[in-house]
Amino acid sequence: MIQFFIFLVTVNLVVSQITTSGNPPTGPNILCELCNSGFSLVQSQLVVLESITQNNLGSFIDKVCQAAPTDVPIVKALCDVLRDDLVKALITLIQGFKDQTNPRLICGYLSVCDSKTVF
Repeated sequence: MIQFFIFLVTVNLVVSQITTSGNPPTGPNILCELCNSGFSLVQSQLVVLESITQNNLGSFIDKVCQAAPTDVPIVKALCDVLRDDLVKALITLIQGFKDQTNPRLICGYLSVCDSKTVF
């Protein structure tokens, strides 16, 4: 998360340099490279989050539910919902974020990369 914050600060500095001086920095489209790097970083972190959610959260819920008094119907129902629905919903949400943070789409939408740029 700290890497993403540093990325945002860097982008802000570059954009403020362009708007105050009127001259873009030298180099092959630095904004495009920053955009691509930043959103590639976001995607890699989402992959890690997806893996942690899938592997660890499910087993954590199982352990909690094993220790819970499942002879009480509401507790058993809650454990079933958490185990079956919550993990699936979180995985779906993370996958949606991954789809929405595609560097090519976002950087193109923000008009920081030309249409010829290939990542």
